[in-house]
Amino acid sequence: MPKNKFIYVGVLIVAGTALLWLGAEILTKITYIFPWTLALGVLLIVGGVFLEGRKPKEPAGEEPTKGE
Repeated sequence: MPKNKFIYVGVLIVAGTALLWLGAEILTKITYIFPWTLALGVLLIVGGVFLEGRKPKEPAGEEPTKGE
């Protein structure tokens, strides 16, 4: 680590700016995928809720057995 704080802060600013620029460039190239990933997430949530609804209900107050 450099002893001069200006160098340290400058390196952090340059690295942060470069990473933000890289992220913005990547984001502009993959924006077409967001509607598909949103739809996939919604389908997974709906499917999970459907599968949870089909599970047999355990009676209230009873703990599940431990395989004894």
